[in-house]
Amino acid sequence: MECNLQYGLSTKLIGYVMAGVLLTSAAIGMLRVQNERGSLNKLIDEVGQSVATATASGAASLVVGYDYGNLEILAANVAKQANVIRVTIRNKDGCLMTQSIG
Repeated sequence: MECNLQYGLSTKLIGYVMAGVLLTSAAIGMLRVQNERGSLNKLIDEVGQSVATATASGAASLVVGYDYGNLEILAANVAKQANVIRVTIRNKDGCLMTQSIG
């Protein structure tokens, strides 16, 4: 039994158009995902930087006042935040003053 399938010109044209639309849509989708990924990474970096800046500001006043107990509490509280993995506070020589893991 021989199966001879013959498609008309209009069927082939519709197939090519659908394939072109599918490929174009996939390419546009990939470009949009890449653009959003870049924006999201930038936003995450900015949030992390603002948390680090606020923590450093609070830690500086505690170090000046030799309040190391509250420095440890500050590190522990910041480490409890959902987007923080670890807080490490070092002095100007790089020696560890306190560290807390979230």
